[in-house]
Amino acid sequence: MFEDSRQDSAFAQDPEETQHFEDCVLAFKEYSMDMMGEVARREKHMNSLPVEHKAKLKSETLRKFEGLKTCVRANQEFFEQMISQYRVSTGSVMKSEPHHMSKVRLVLHQIAREWSEEGNEERSQCFDPILEQLKKHCSPKDKVLCPGAGLGRLPVEIVGAGYACEGNEFSYHMLLVSDFIMNKLNEENEKVIHPWLDGVTNVYRSEDLTRPVKIPDRTTRQIMTNNEEPLLSMCAGEFIQSYKNDRNTHDCVVTCFFIDTAANVFKYIETIHAVLKPGGKWINHGPLMWHWYAPGFTSNPDVKQEARYDESVELSYDELKAVIESYGFKFLHESKKTCNYSSNIKSMMSTVYNTVLFTCTKE
Repeated sequence: MFEDSRQDSAFAQDPEETQHFEDCVLAFKEYSMDMMGEVARREKHMNSLPVEHKAKLKSETLRKFEGLKTCVRANQEFFEQMISQYRVSTGSVMKSEPHHMSKVRLVLHQIAREWSEEGNEERSQCFDPILEQLKKHCSPKDKVLCPGAGLGRLPVEIVGAGYACEGNEFSYHMLLVSDFIMNKLNEENEKVIHPWLDGVTNVYRSEDLTRPVKIPDRTTRQIMTNNEEPLLSMCAGEFIQSYKNDRNTHDCVVTCFFIDTAANVFKYIETIHAVLKPGGKWINHGPLMWHWYAPGFTSNPDVKQEARYDESVELSYDELKAVIESYGFKFLHESKKTCNYSSNIKSMMSTVYNTVLFTCTKE
């Protein structure tokens, strides 16, 4: 369905990247081992209650753990189908590091956000303002670059709106899932997942944890059906490295919940400016979380950490705008929006961002 247009050379040749890929595949294979351990912990704590306390629980409360285990097995079956072409051995003891397992759990949330019916509201809040700016400022068939493509829904929607789009994503966890959904799932609601098993807090009803979510709500082909010549491709690799040699190649760059993933946002801006043609547009929508801001890590010299924690530069929006303008961009649109992000619609808590939408042109 989509073409893997190119691959960052580091992904293709670096033994460390090969090992990282295998670690990501292994994490998907070990999902059930990880989650079954978590379910066992919850069950043990429940069974450890004093008898007089257990007697006050509803009978189904003590039986709910079997339902959780059934859902864990269903999620594992989904992952096994997804990674069936890759050979990575597992054993009786988990090998995956906690940060890999955390990403596997989070990718289930992201699947619900991007490829299920219950994610419609979030996608509308997040993607629709971008598509409106595309329609206003770009021409049909314009070539759009979308770094931080996640599970690929936004690039697919961009192609469905009449443009050519190249998505770019660094995370193998995301790339493995997006490839499966976009290339292998050909019917609406073809698969069922249970994305919220890890959410033990802020739960209204225990069955909300195990409720099924069907995917995809629409297939890639269905979304792109109105585009007579759909051109969709994906580039696997880190954004700056992947496009360091590109000059004047794209009519538009779309960044959605992406620019704050930079340790040094100046490098992102330079790359965006380089790939855009003169007069090209940059459409951005998202918050400024600054993902590499972690003072607790940087203050402890004994903790081994990713180098980008020591490079993180955190700008306010007005400071960021001034930097963007200094590179020769002219702002055409600015507005504030409100967006939920990967929120469980049945939960007592949701994550809401007050975001900025802007469009600027390369002069």
